[in-house]
Amino acid sequence: MAPTITISRTAGTRTLLTALFAIVVLLVTRTVKNVLTALKTSRQWLRTQHSFYGEDGDPIQCTGWQFVGYNIIAAVVAILLCIEY
Repeated sequence: MAPTITISRTAGTRTLLTALFAIVVLLVTRTVKNVLTALKTSRQWLRTQHSFYGEDGDPIQCTGWQFVGYNIIAAVVAILLCIEY
């Protein structure tokens, strides 16, 4: 049976700190699992081939890395065109 922590009005400081520590450990564990799952999913998306902007009948075929690169280049060009000399 798993140990249980009972919190009542007469619970001592040690009991409350133990409960708080258990909650923090649980939250950190869940956060790490979620971050690792998100990294795995994003890595998979970046490496696979996708069809972008296919609604008009002529989709662009590229990987996620290529799509991110094209968007970064477009943002840099847009910023450079907005600079007034």
